[in-house]
Amino acid sequence: YLTPALGHIRLDELAPEHVERVLTDLKRRGLSAHTRTYTRATLRRALAIAEKRGYLARNVARLVEPPETPRPKLDDTPTVEEMRLLMKAAKTSRLHAYFLTLAVGLRPSEALALQWSAVDLDKGSVTVSRTLQRMRDGRGIVAGVPKTQRSRRTVLLPGIVVDALREHRSRQLDDRAGAEHWEDNDPVFATAHGTPIDQRNAARDFQKVCDLAGVPRRRQYSLRHAAATLPLEAGARLEAVSDALGHANLAFTKDVYVSRTTALQRQSADVMDALLRGDA
Repeated sequence: YLTPALGHIRLDELAPEHVERVLTDLKRRGLSAHTRTYTRATLRRALAIAEKRGYLARNVARLVEPPETPRPKLDDTPTVEEMRLLMKAAKTSRLHAYFLTLAVGLRPSEALALQWSAVDLDKGSVTVSRTLQRMRDGRGIVAGVPKTQRSRRTVLLPGIVVDALREHRSRQLDDRAGAEHWEDNDPVFATAHGTPIDQRNAARDFQKVCDLAGVPRRRQYSLRHAAATLPLEAGARLEAVSDALGHANLAFTKDVYVSRTTALQRQSADVMDALLRGDA
């Protein structure tokens, strides 16, 4: 993102306005606040080195306000019972295995970009190294890379997810054999012709699953939030949950999920109650 926009400008001629234009253009193209923040941070680090070596008098990226990053919305996170109802209802959908991958921590853009070469059903793991996003500039669905190094990760799968992926693989092979045309990019999740699935279509399928389960409609992203809150409430280690989710750092996981999860706060309060009463 940086080199095409700024690569022709001399360091000593670089101004804050140049950086602002880059960020504005990325926003216009539909790139997320997280991507824009990471782009600015990359430039800031590079210019800090140039400044340290005397090539610059000031780091102009530091003079530009970072994009405002919205906090994740957690108020639609399913409960344990709702998750069971949702996953039971999801068995009626051809995207059953996809919804399960969200429920173990993958982002929709990561799950829809999965290729079978990144799936090891014998070891029960998937390696996340790609994303799929619909661009607002008319390019359609475009493959990319995860935004941070920690987003590129291997996620261990529960047995129920492995079983669902095996069934999905068998069904997909039948679809492929019967299709007049199949766009073979090794996709795990694809349309009946092997083409990428649009997140919006997957979201509509999830709304149908919610209706069938008798659960209030939720965003498909709420399954990923459940992959954080429910294990933490059950006693899983914060580090393990953060790794599965691919967060940039442990502090983010703690800030977003631990501090805002009432059940975890209640557990802490109950522990202190027992300690202060002398019951522990």
